[in-house]
Amino acid sequence: MKITFRNVSDLKLKIAVCILSFAFGLYLIIALLFAELSPLEYQTVNGTYHSYREDRVGMHTTLRYLTVENSDTGQTEYQIQPIAFQAFDKKYFFQEVAVGDPIELTLQEGEIVSIRTNEKSYMNKADSLEKQQNNTVMGYCVGGGFIVISLFAFSSLIMVRRSRPSKKRRH
Repeated sequence: MKITFRNVSDLKLKIAVCILSFAFGLYLIIALLFAELSPLEYQTVNGTYHSYREDRVGMHTTLRYLTVENSDTGQTEYQIQPIAFQAFDKKYFFQEVAVGDPIELTLQEGEIVSIRTNEKSYMNKADSLEKQQNNTVMGYCVGGGFIVISLFAFSSLIMVRRSRPSKKRRH
C-alpha cells in the first residue's frame, strides 16, 4: 500500500517527516531540561486516612487517589503521582492501615510522593524521586533516539539523491 499526496513529491514528504522527528526529539529534551532546572516544592499534609480509590483512564492508565480528612480542610483527595506509584507498597498499606489512622503525605506539585502512617513509610520520597529520575533518563533516550534516527534518515536521503544519475534532456 502506497500513500500519495497531490503536489507533494516523496522526497519533500520524507524531508518533512525527518524535520518533524528532529523537532519532536529536540522539544522532548528541552522540556526535560527545563523541568529539571525548576526547583521542586514539597508540601506536607497531615490528617487521618479516609479512603483509597482507582480510576481507570483509557486502556493502560490507572489513576490512584488517597482521601485524607483534616480538621481544617475536611476531606481532600490527593492523586498518587503515576510515575512514582511503583514505589507505593500497596499490599502492606491495605493490610496495616485502617480508616481513621493518622497519615502524613508529602506532595510534589499537588501529587503524593510519600506516604507515612503508624510510624512506617509505605511510599518513600527517595524511591519516588528515583522513579522520576529513571523516567527522565528514559525521556532523554527517546528524545535522543528521535534526533539520531531523523539525522540518519535525512543523511540517507541526501546520499540517495546524490547517487541517482541526473536525467539529461535531449533537444
